Amino acid sequence: RPGRFDREFHFPLPSATARADILRIHTSKWSPQPHPALLSVLSDRTAGFCGADLKSLVTESALGALRRRYPQIYKTNKRLLLDTASITVKAQDFYLALRKIKPAQARSSDNTRLPLPQHIRPLLSDTLQELVQHITKVAPALKSTCSSDSTQQDLKSEATELVAGEPEIYKGVSARNTSYQDIDQFFSTLESFYTGVPSHRPRLLVRSHNTLIMSGLLHAFEQVPLHEISLTTLNDPNYRTLEEAASRIVSGARKQTPSILYLPYLDVLENSCNISVCNVIHTMISDTPPATNMIIVATLSGKQDLMQDSLFSDLFRPTETVTPSTPSASNITDFFTPLLTTELSRSFNVTPQNHEEGVEELEEAPPVQPKPLSEEEIHAIEKREAATLRELRLFLRDIVNKIMKERKFYCFCKPVNLEEVSDYLEVVTKPMDLEKIREKIDCMEYDTIKEFTDDVELIAENAIEYNPADDHTGRQIRHRAAELKDFLHSLLDNELDEDFAKLCEEIKSARAARRDAQTDNTRSGRNSENSKHTGSVRRRASVSTTEDNMTVEQNGYSTEVQSSDKANTLVQKIVKLVSGVPIDTILRLHTLLHQVVISNRPDNTKSRDQVLDDVIEPVIDRFARTLQN
Repeated sequence: RPGRFDREFHFPLPSATARADILRIHTSKWSPQPHPALLSVLSDRTAGFCGADLKSLVTESALGALRRRYPQIYKTNKRLLLDTASITVKAQDFYLALRKIKPAQARSSDNTRLPLPQHIRPLLSDTLQELVQHITKVAPALKSTCSSDSTQQDLKSEATELVAGEPEIYKGVSARNTSYQDIDQFFSTLESFYTGVPSHRPRLLVRSHNTLIMSGLLHAFEQVPLHEISLTTLNDPNYRTLEEAASRIVSGARKQTPSILYLPYLDVLENSCNISVCNVIHTMISDTPPATNMIIVATLSGKQDLMQDSLFSDLFRPTETVTPSTPSASNITDFFTPLLTTELSRSFNVTPQNHEEGVEELEEAPPVQPKPLSEEEIHAIEKREAATLRELRLFLRDIVNKIMKERKFYCFCKPVNLEEVSDYLEVVTKPMDLEKIREKIDCMEYDTIKEFTDDVELIAENAIEYNPADDHTGRQIRHRAAELKDFLHSLLDNELDEDFAKLCEEIKSARAARRDAQTDNTRSGRNSENSKHTGSVRRRASVSTTEDNMTVEQNGYSTEVQSSDKANTLVQKIVKLVSGVPIDTILRLHTLLHQVVISNRPDNTKSRDQVLDDVIEPVIDRFARTLQN
């Protein structure tokens, strides 16, 4: 209901600049610091990552460096001494971490906002830029979202104070009377200042849907909330009917402006859904106020326009309908040239290392010394322990009182009269009685239940040991001694909490450990320092700290490989072959050639030009015949 929440906050996924800042924060304590260029590349390749995903990426890269440097730590359960200064996170560790980490958004739903892959940008970057210019032309409000500093610009504009023309809004402060028109006119000025260039029903219809281009287009405006209406989203199990799904999606886009309402394959959607679903979509879009910054972006499956009898034909004007331009000859040249030059010239001689030979022998780390407690912590612990032992003494007094109330145990209450039995101390070396136990309780000599039960059992054992079994009086005392044991354990079983008894045992052990720590603290600290100095890493063989698990020799890896005349000839042949064909056909040819290049890299038996003549050119000729057929 209205008034329940004062503000509603929307936290979108971080932009490229925000992702770079997050990575910089998580690596701020690294020495040396990662290069800014590395963070920029990672921020571009982590579209769709949230803050937690970026933290996992940094953690996984560090773990990868640890596994590469010290693979032996995963073969033992012992704690080993490591030289952390020799662990260096490299670019390959970040790459391997990128392959392992899957962003949370991708695990829950498909991400329709992804930048163009790096190797495809030479082919489609110009086409994508044209579409970005089209959409910013029909929706000027999206211009600021293209820049990475849009949030800072908004904050600066909100902090701007317009002094000129400010009307007086307090009574009796100025001699000039402020009218309704003055304040209303000033508010209109502010609205024009903050809103910027207005737009009227911003819409864009893109013919010939291409997934890569549209994904890159939506990624260019990644800070704008996206609401998609497609066959996939309409059939979401969270909605009961298709009409309800369409209504909620459009309503969400209208409430959260500026926003993008994305309708991929609009013609397929119209042919697949019933007329009521299309009417809901059309009506809600038509009823949206003209000045609402809800940008409608739709695509068609082919190059043809919407049919005249289409329900959505009146939503898009001719100026709002565009066809993505096909890649130019220079785009195609830039796309295929690296494949036939740089990629074909790369040669990797990978020699796996034998981890059984030349692996460092690491010494076992000394036991971890517990962190010394502060005086406040020790005082708090002792206070809790004293309270627990106080409860113990109250409990033991209650047990002793119950035993002493039994008349049959009266003979065990007081010490033995040595005048009556002068030889008692010759038989019993450690006399004990209930009165003495009460004195020990008062003197706080019992820390555990076991200490108390040992003394009570000692009373019974002394009685059994001194009194003979062949005498009537002796037999009576022996029976009462045995009954004393049973009576004691019966009371403990009924009234003692086992957790309380364990707690008392722990308190006794902790106190003993603290006493030992106080006496041996200086000695153990000195020994620990000596262990750190003498625990240097021994090596079975000389192993460089900068070597990876695999030694990689790269010949011709540089991007400045000189292109041969044969490579240039084949690239021009490809340009003539694929000029004007669909983008998917160009990508299919590039993938096919990439597979052939990887399988037929030049070696000592054949040169690069021989590979181009014998392998690459026949593949291009076969593809040309396929296109002709």
